[in-house]
Amino acid sequence: MKYVYLILNWVFGVLFGLTGLISLVESPLAGLCLIGASLLLLPPVRNIVHSKTNIEIPFKIRAAAIFVLFISFGVFVGHSQDKRSAELAAQLAEEKAREIAQARQENIDYFKSNREEVISRVSTALTEQNYQLAISRSKKYLAANDTELNALYEQAKDALDEIRRAEKEAREKERREGKTKEILAKLKTVAASEFQEKRDLYQQLVELNPDNAPYKAKLEHYSLKLSEKLEVTVHGAETGHRHLPPQPERSL
Repeated sequence: MKYVYLILNWVFGVLFGLTGLISLVESPLAGLCLIGASLLLLPPVRNIVHSKTNIEIPFKIRAAAIFVLFISFGVFVGHSQDKRSAELAAQLAEEKAREIAQARQENIDYFKSNREEVISRVSTALTEQNYQLAISRSKKYLAANDTELNALYEQAKDALDEIRRAEKEAREKERREGKTKEILAKLKTVAASEFQEKRDLYQQLVELNPDNAPYKAKLEHYSLKLSEKLEVTVHGAETGHRHLPPQPERSL
């Protein structure tokens, strides 16, 4: 058992020492932690310290110290990696910004050299009502801050927004009309005496068609009918309660 313990000390001591030396490059504090753990493990080092100071560190204290040093190594390595990742991200962001600035300047230079051609191509796309093409042909040159080009871009953008808005309204109108047809078909299956269901369905129709006067009139009609029915029900219940026949006395 003694030899096994000795071999483990040598193996882990050398391993920690080499790893610590390598880690010094990336994180000096992390490297020093592993080197410290290595010194606590290697038998020759312990022997030298004991011969010089006549102090022998107990096994439990050495084990606790090695554990703390190993945990500290992980913490310092994590901090080092986070710092390295942040530096790399900043470097990539800087490179991206340079690329964007370079592309922007290239677009400005190209526009200045080929202004009439660019303006002509954008105008042609507008004439053909190909607004998306007009936007794509003009957008990357907006950095040149040319008044005519900017005006053409805004014109194409407004026209495209108007088309999309009209398409959205058409889809919404189609949805409302379809839902209205469903409710009207359902109304035909509801008995005339079902005031609450009739009222609820007309409530939905009014929400879908707020400007439809007949639907509003029907909603008011069935709301009134429902109120009258509830009043009659409540009044009948109260009257029946007041005129209950006398109960016969029970014999004790």
